[in-house]
Formats: sequence, structure tokens, C-alpha cells
Amino acid sequence: MEKSNKTLTYWESAKYILTIVTSNPLFKIVLLPIILLSVLAAKFVVYVLMVVADIDMYFSTSIKKESPEALMIRYMCTPFFHYVIILLNEIIISFFISSIIRQSFCAFTNEYVLVNYDTFHSLGSGQIHAIIQRRLFAIEDFLKLLILNVFHDLTFICIAFYKVYTDIDHRAFYANVLLFIVYLVIMWYIIKMRVYFRLKFNDTYNIVSNKCYSILVNYDVIKSYTNEELELKKLDENLQKVQYQSIIFSCITSFAEFAQKNALVIPNGYILYLALTNTIFTKMNSSSGFLLYNKLFLDVKTRVSKITQDVLKVSQCMTDISDSRIVEAKLDEEYRGINITSFKKSIVFDNVDLYINNLKICIGINLTINKGDKIAIVGKNGSGKSTFLNALLRMREYEGSIQFDDIEMDKISKYSQRNIISYIPQNPGIKEGTILENLKYGKSNISDEKIFDICKEYGSHKIFSNLSEGYHTEAGEMGKYLSGGQKQRVSFIRGVIKNGDIFIYDEHTSNLDSSSQNELIDYIFTSLKFKTSIVILHKQSHLEKFDKIFGFYNGKIRVYNNYNKYLEDHHLY
Repeated sequence: MEKSNKTLTYWESAKYILTIVTSNPLFKIVLLPIILLSVLAAKFVVYVLMVVADIDMYFSTSIKKESPEALMIRYMCTPFFHYVIILLNEIIISFFISSIIRQSFCAFTNEYVLVNYDTFHSLGSGQIHAIIQRRLFAIEDFLKLLILNVFHDLTFICIAFYKVYTDIDHRAFYANVLLFIVYLVIMWYIIKMRVYFRLKFNDTYNIVSNKCYSILVNYDVIKSYTNEELELKKLDENLQKVQYQSIIFSCITSFAEFAQKNALVIPNGYILYLALTNTIFTKMNSSSGFLLYNKLFLDVKTRVSKITQDVLKVSQCMTDISDSRIVEAKLDEEYRGINITSFKKSIVFDNVDLYINNLKICIGINLTINKGDKIAIVGKNGSGKSTFLNALLRMREYEGSIQFDDIEMDKISKYSQRNIISYIPQNPGIKEGTILENLKYGKSNISDEKIFDICKEYGSHKIFSNLSEGYHTEAGEMGKYLSGGQKQRVSFIRGVIKNGDIFIYDEHTSNLDSSSQNELIDYIFTSLKFKTSIVILHKQSHLEKFDKIFGFYNGKIRVYNNYNKYLEDHHLY
């Protein structure tokens, strides 16, 4: 299955973001205070401009409407109250935005957890991490720009236009409104162009991010093969594409700035000309009318220019927020279906085909796994062994019939099926936290004492106790403070603690010495003898212990009911 490259339309993006914002529990609480404080702040800006206009009149004409003391008090008080209101508004908005970021972080991460196996892995964890980070930064910038900047400036423009209508000239008001509408239409088309090229930029940047992540994760391999220059060369080749898209994006931004700087000033110059010649807008021909209009217009022009830049940034943020790369991606739908609580009888494959991204890996599978069976799986790399296990874990899609206790497997909820499986993968999947926290990952409500008893039974207590902080030793990111063998011990015990009816082992002993390998394999036939176990193995000496051997070769699975039958074909694997 290919990843989804479909993106949301502009209105779909707006609706998506609106849902995020309005679903926050603080939204209804802060909405009215933010609106009221923004209106008050805008009114005080107009009051400041009126004070400045009155001071200009005081110096430039013989008309003295107020005393110097009164003008001084007005000049000092109006900005002060304006900044107090802005401060209160910013504090409220900061609380709201921090709550949105927290909510969004969980929501964005959950979106990728919910997609199916193929979609998730087609993106790669590096690219997903970069997308989540970009979306979080974007939603923070979006809210700050929209609430603190755009909404505040638009409120001021509305109040300024109203002031022009009531105190200066209603015809000048209509002319400016018409001019503003034309300006918005022009900006709309520029924004659409920016959105298109922003998506192009995001595509190339995601590839670079994944490449960078791959270099950092594979540090040891790159160093050991002395391939630093090769990796950096490949990274730079991808960066050239990012640079190209960035140049196009920047040029469109510069053109938008050029257009918005001229779209208001030149037409308004003609409005002033008509006022100066007494043709129209005659009320602006007085000193007080012209001074107030000019100051309002200059402030409106500045704010419109600022709004344009902010709106362009907002549109970029909207693109980044909604550009999840998983629009219309197939979801895992793990809760849909029949709930099961145990494995009672058998799993029967009837003419089953397995796929990876629409490519057939295994065809015509016919086999039965009975409760309590010990199944060994053998085959060369790429023969479909892990794909087979992933089908049982409901990670991969399949065609044909798989009967799980006489129930068609695709009718069973994935969640309940996975809940009865203990999965011990080749990559142990150690999470940040202590050894104890990692062991409890399979069953969070288990007591520490019970964990210690299980570790003693399965020969791991001494290994964990001898670590620097015992069971409270930090494992580190991806278990970087543990050896390969210690990590696989944690993974094995975690599966035992979960206590599933079915145990699936995907080369779980690959990092262990021979003695430890033999020990963990023996547990399958002793302590775990009543469990159904399916094990990928490479070591031939263990195969004769198993009830059945599934051989993967050339897109087929051969079932051997005893070791002697397997020996006849062992050269194939």
C-alpha cells in the first residue's frame, strides 16, 4: 500500500484547525475575554492617534482646545492603559495556547499510531517525527499570529473605518472599504500560490529529514564503513531540491510584499488628491479632518501590511498543520470486530496470500496451528517469515481465509487478538525509563514482587540485579545503556509477564550467546509448555524439539510434521 499524498483543501484545513481549537476545554472560557480585550485595545489605539492629532493641532494652529497639562495626561494615560490591556490579553492567550499545544501533541501522535502498518512504515519514524514537530510549531505560530496579531489588527481597522465614517467623511469610508476588498482578493490568489509551493517544499523537506534521521540512527555503521562523505553527499543532493523549492517560495513571498505595499498607497493618494481639490471628500479639507484621516490611514496601512505578512504566515501554518501525509490513509481500526479473550482450539490457513505494498510475498498457504503447538519457522531473508508473523498480529493484510477458533480472523477485533499474543521481536523495542518500567509495559498493574519472581524463574533476576541501579537502572533511549543481550532479556520477560495464550518470537535470541540462546529456547518447552509458540529460528540444532517446522521458500510455505522430513529439504533454507 502506498502512503497517502492527498492534502486537505484550504477550507478543509480551516475546518480541521477550528475543530482542534474549539474542542479544547478552555475555548468557551477564554473566547469572550479575548474578544473584549482586543476591542478595548483597538479602541485605545484610536484614542492614542486622536491625542497625537490634537497635539499636532496644538503646535500647528492657533486653536487651543485643551491645556498642555490635559494633553500630557491623555498622552501618558492612553498608551499605558492600552499596554495593560494587551498584557492581560497575552496572559490569557498564553494559557490557552499552551493547552492547545498539549492537546495537539497527543492528537497528532495518535493520528500516526492509528494508521495501519503499511502506511506507518511507508513514511518512516524520522519523517513522522519531523512532521509532528513541524505541525506543533505551526499550530503555536498560527494561534499567536491569528489571535495576537491578525484579530487585534482587524479589530483596529474596523474601529478606524468606523471613526472615518462618523467623524470624517462617510464617502471616504466607502472608498476605503472597497479598496480593502480589492486588496483582499489580490492577496487571496497570492496565498493560494504560496500554499501550493509550500506543500512542494514540505515534500522535499520531509525526505531530507528522514535522510538526516537515518544518518544519526546509523552512526555506528556509517563510521565503521567510513561512509561519512557518501552519506553527506546524498544528504546534500536532497538539500539541493529543498533549496530550489525554498527559492521559489521566497520569491512568491517577496512578490506578495511588493503587491501589498503598493495596493493601498497608490489608490489612496488619489483619494487625498480629490479631497485636496475639493472634488469629493470635502470634510477632509480641514486641518483636523485631514490630520486625523492621515494618521488613521497610515496606521491602517501599516496594519494591513502587517496583516498581509501575518496572513501569509497563517496560511503557511495551516498548510503545515494539515499536511499530515496521511490524509485518507487506511486506519488500523483495531477495535472493530468480535472480541475474543483466549485461544482455545486452532488457527487454520486456507489458500492464503500475503502481501507487502501490493506485492505478493507468499501464496497459497494451507496449514494449521493447534493450541499448544510449538512451531519453528525457517527460511532465507526476505522469504516472508516476518510477514507471516505480522499477519497473525494483524499488521499485514491478506487474501484468503484464516479461521481463528472457527471465526474468520478479519471478523475479530485486532485489539482483542493482539491482547492474547505475547510478541518478542528481534528489535526489542526498549523504551526510555527504568528496567522495571520496561518490564511492566506488558502488564502495568503487576506488582514488583511478582516481576522479581518471574525474573528468578526465567534466569534473569541476577542479570538485572547486577546492573548499577538494579531494576531501577535507566535503559536510555532505545535501550542505549543496555547490551544487546540485556535488551533481549527485557523483551523476553516482558512477553512472559503479559502471559498471552500465543507466544510469537521473531529471532529473539539473535544477540545472545549460545548458552543464553539454549536457555531461552528451553523455556518454551518447560515453563511455557502449555503456550502456543511460533518461533523464527536459524540454529538447526533446536529444530528437532518442535512439533512442526514451517519452511519458507520461493513464495511458498512447506509444512514438516517432524524433523526427519525437514532434513530432506534443509538445503532450501
